[in-house]
Amino acid sequence: STGCWCVGIGYVALRGKVGNFQVKSVTPQNKAECVDWENPGIAAKFSAEVDPATVTSSTFTVTARYGTTTYSGNLSIDGSTINFTPNPTLPDRGIEIKVTIKGGQNGVKAKSGAQLPADYTWTFMTMPKIKVEIIPEQVVEGVNLVHNKSAVVRVRATWDDFSDVVKLPAKVSITYDSSETFTKEKFFYYIDLPLKSIPNDYKKHGKSANFYSSRGEVPIIATPGSHTIHAVVEPAGQTATTPKTFEADASVSVNQFWIGYTSQTVNFRTRYVPLSLGGWTAGSTQDITNLATGSDNFLRKVYPLAKTTPRIDTTVMDISEPWVLKVKRILKNLAATNRLGPYNVVVGVVPASWLSAQVGAVGVQANFVAGITTYAALIADTAGSVIAPHEIGHVFGLEHDPATYSLLGYDLSRDTAVDNSVSKIYSFSVMDENIAGVGETTVWITKSAYQELLGELTSRAQKHRRDTREALVLSGNASGTVVYVSGEISIAGGSESASVDSIDILSANAEIATGGSGTHSIELQNSSGTALSTITFTPEFETAEDGNKYAPFVAGLPYETSGEKIVIKHGATNLKTITRSAHDPVVSIVSPSSGQSVSGSVNVSWSASDADGDTLTFSLLYSADGGNTWDLIAPGLTSTTYNLNTAALPNNAQSKIKVIANDGFNTVEAVSGSFTTANPCSVLATVPANGATAVPVDQQIIVRFRDAMDRSSITTTAITLQDAVGNIVKGTVLYDNETLEATLNPSSNLKPLSAYTIRVATSVKNVAGAFLGAEYNASFTTAADSSEPSIAVASPPDGSDGAPINTLVCVTFDEAMDPASISNDTFKVSSSDGSSAAGTVSYDASTQTACFTPSSNLSALTQYAATVSSQVKDAAGNALGADFKWSFKTGSETSSGLRLTGNYDDSVEDLDGDGLWDKLTITVGVEVLSSSSFNLNGRLIDSNGEEISWATTENTSLGAGVHTLCLSFTSDDIRSHGVNGPYTLADLQFYDVYDTSRYVWESEAYNTYPYNVLKFNATLTLTGLPDIYLLPGQTKDNAFNLNDFANHKTLSDAQLTYEIEINTDPRSGVSIDSGNFIDINPQAEWLGYSDVTVKATGGGFTARDTFRVTVSETPVTTTTTTIPGSSTTTTTASSECTEDYPIDCGNGYCCPEDYPYCGTGLRRGKCFSEEPSTPCPASQLFGEQSPETSLLREFRDSVLMESAEGRLLIEAYYRNADEITTIIKNNTSIRKKLTQAILNLLPPVNKALVGFSFT
Repeated sequence: STGCWCVGIGYVALRGKVGNFQVKSVTPQNKAECVDWENPGIAAKFSAEVDPATVTSSTFTVTARYGTTTYSGNLSIDGSTINFTPNPTLPDRGIEIKVTIKGGQNGVKAKSGAQLPADYTWTFMTMPKIKVEIIPEQVVEGVNLVHNKSAVVRVRATWDDFSDVVKLPAKVSITYDSSETFTKEKFFYYIDLPLKSIPNDYKKHGKSANFYSSRGEVPIIATPGSHTIHAVVEPAGQTATTPKTFEADASVSVNQFWIGYTSQTVNFRTRYVPLSLGGWTAGSTQDITNLATGSDNFLRKVYPLAKTTPRIDTTVMDISEPWVLKVKRILKNLAATNRLGPYNVVVGVVPASWLSAQVGAVGVQANFVAGITTYAALIADTAGSVIAPHEIGHVFGLEHDPATYSLLGYDLSRDTAVDNSVSKIYSFSVMDENIAGVGETTVWITKSAYQELLGELTSRAQKHRRDTREALVLSGNASGTVVYVSGEISIAGGSESASVDSIDILSANAEIATGGSGTHSIELQNSSGTALSTITFTPEFETAEDGNKYAPFVAGLPYETSGEKIVIKHGATNLKTITRSAHDPVVSIVSPSSGQSVSGSVNVSWSASDADGDTLTFSLLYSADGGNTWDLIAPGLTSTTYNLNTAALPNNAQSKIKVIANDGFNTVEAVSGSFTTANPCSVLATVPANGATAVPVDQQIIVRFRDAMDRSSITTTAITLQDAVGNIVKGTVLYDNETLEATLNPSSNLKPLSAYTIRVATSVKNVAGAFLGAEYNASFTTAADSSEPSIAVASPPDGSDGAPINTLVCVTFDEAMDPASISNDTFKVSSSDGSSAAGTVSYDASTQTACFTPSSNLSALTQYAATVSSQVKDAAGNALGADFKWSFKTGSETSSGLRLTGNYDDSVEDLDGDGLWDKLTITVGVEVLSSSSFNLNGRLIDSNGEEISWATTENTSLGAGVHTLCLSFTSDDIRSHGVNGPYTLADLQFYDVYDTSRYVWESEAYNTYPYNVLKFNATLTLTGLPDIYLLPGQTKDNAFNLNDFANHKTLSDAQLTYEIEINTDPRSGVSIDSGNFIDINPQAEWLGYSDVTVKATGGGFTARDTFRVTVSETPVTTTTTTIPGSSTTTTTASSECTEDYPIDCGNGYCCPEDYPYCGTGLRRGKCFSEEPSTPCPASQLFGEQSPETSLLREFRDSVLMESAEGRLLIEAYYRNADEITTIIKNNTSIRKKLTQAILNLLPPVNKALVGFSFT
């Protein structure tokens, strides 16, 4: 039991208005929003014709809801309707308007002299004039986009200061290149709200409507070139035929990724390799996967890179440790290895203690990064994920940022706007000189740095060839064949010399620059000393520990087959000459053999010889695409065998091995036949990494696979995120075949300081059909809460009027708060004269609500201001960002102990991730002054006044204070109803279960967002049944088939059943035949209409729709309506009556002026010279002119006729009136019982006529 005190007839709400002369309807509707300030259509329709002499600017006023401003305009009277046209127009900033019609002796009257019993007021909100801004972003604002990099296009809507509009619902559309359009619905909030609270999600997402490439909403990133974007914001809830819209245009270019020295590509490649330094032994294992994966992920996040592919080695590379100039020489040697691999940068990872010792830092953190060259960097094994990107920034010419800088952009990985002027979440730039030790969650990139990188990485004009301060790299890979020279120029004791570490002749597929200017040169000469190619440079010397100067270099020159010597010169002076030996080495691969299938660790072997007896070194490379591209596995080998772990390689049937043999100058290579790598499917890494700590609570989860995956196996059940007790976090999973990554986006923030586990099930498989060998798990812990708390609800609402003088003043926070920070010092209430109200402040942890309870009643009719100090803190110690202030005005009444506060909101929820809403929830603010058990219930009705469904909270125990209760309505009820929003929460009742005399009631409490009904989920739908119009004597079999308008998610048409649930006039002869066709066979000479409601049933679900059958002599206009699966045509009545029949009865029938009264009940469709009398049992019981009969007639006309349910009752009443009257005449006992029953109904009927409602 709900404890309802309602009088029930199938839950039909009956509402009435006061007296014989009353306001029947108004426009805009009461509490309407987004009303056009230029054409508001202000009008009031009365129950009788209005006396024009009583309509003046004093009796019909239009004012600002708050303040004293009165708006002038033109009043006109059209019979029973008063129209008001503002002149000039209403303000365009969005204000709440109050319309007051004066009642009583000095108010608006009917022509008959009847008075309005009291003043009538209603309010509505005009829409503001909106400024629309388009912001396309990938990382920072105001720059071009990068081809195929994830993007967001943000549409921001703002409006003028001093607006009453805090929250604006709107439909937002964007169109790309005048062709492809995307639309979504969004609430916009007034951006600068010092006195009001904006939802945290709205602030987090940049106070904009966002369109994401990950959802297919930014298609232009797939096409390089110039593009246009057109945005349209249409405030929702407008009633005009042509809604008002606000628009903006933007242009943006999509740049293609390009680095000159590696040719055109879409992939940035970084190699991460551990080095045999600081105690790490060559050939041993050092797992740098987490460091490399995190670094590469952050690199792609903040740099203009669409795709990054890291090569992560876990086998320590053998690299000799020089005795002087260690870091610089190692960087040079590391850079030299890139001549064998297609990497943009090689990052060497070394023990933190070794690197710290080499740079001589005292008190510097162990993850300090010492050096960088054009192609190489060294980072410590404890460096964290931002250090490698920092050093790669130096590779591309970025300098350290100034001491202060602005960060502005969007972090798509956390779906968060970046603005360090507003929030300190992002407070460091990646190029900050003091970035060491800073976690990536607080790091972003400046616009200037990003723009410079954008030019470097997406412009062919930039060949990325520069001499850096660390080590000189003269060129990268070249087109055709290149001779690479790695060495060093030194000055010792005033004498200059040069040394060469290696010379390699290799094929390359890229560009190389030659010539140049400088003091030194390297030449490829033929046997007679003629230079075949030259590159000139000026070395940058550095003084080493031994006092000598050194300048390492790596150079590349175009190769000619007649080349015999490499000569290094200072001006004309030869510093070093290397002459090639007479014979090339010979090398051939022994295993693996062509066609072989391998897995796990495989022994790779080759044979080699050199006729000159030169010492040979070998480099081993691997290709996963039949030799089109190669990855360096190991350089500088002296053995002819290598143990290759194929589990780290992608599965494919085009694997090849290449061995490059070098005798110090001559270089040859051998390539194996294709073989197959066939390992179980593998997860390479996750972000966050296993064991990660301080992970942001809004972090997306990334799972990086080794192979291209079968997209159908990447699901929300195969990849999950679980909390410490095994609860699965809701979210969506997307897979990118380019990056081989699955991304899990949690639907809400994770909990602070909590443990989570990423689980990848064995059901995932690669495109070859190989499943994951074992479940993959990676655990991490989230960071402490670092976000500012905010206030979700304030009560009484800001700007409200009429608060009880014994009201509580409360705020509800969006998270748990520190009770010690909430006191009379941090929560104050004061009157308009500045005097503080006395009272006590309390905090309820269960509801996260703080309340100020006045010591005595507040002053009546007084403006009050409330302030919650910025010193109030959440449970984690984060303070409120700024003082929160709001104001309200008291009335003169006291609360009975419970009330509706006026705080409402609504939201929809997609519970199963199918893109459709599964429920609509309306939150209702209530206040109770003493503890008890309470019930809240109400109806959801559509814009036509029809009931959708009813909801209740059931009995709920509440303590004294302010609370938010929820009424939830199922999507099946809403969708099957078939009407778009806004929906109205009506007949809202809140009462004490143990004392039902304590209750409050609101007839029309709240209007929801204007939702699109088609976005609600429904198992069964029945919509679009066409109205049918017939001429007298006509019949229509097979008018339409109900199956054409019904849809069930799982059942076939044959499994659905139909029945006529309501037929307001059975004489219409509507039936359903065995084929589910509607047949219409009206009774002879019947004229009128009948509303027919059909119920469809299937699988325990029901759906209803209503159509109208009209039989009329009035001519109709026939139009064809296409019905799915049929050729049925329907007829639509003309909306205009003729000159001879000008009176529109609204039922498909028109009356002449001399017979102006339209029939009702049995006589609907006929015209009368005077109001028709109908058989009325009440007249038989009480007399034609009795007060009882007059009251019932007024109830019929003023209440029952206002709703479809009421009209249905009238139809039934008159249909049976003759029979009832006969029974009354002939049966005294029944007459007495019926008389008493009607007398019992008169009190609630009278209540209905004075503004109450009963059900």
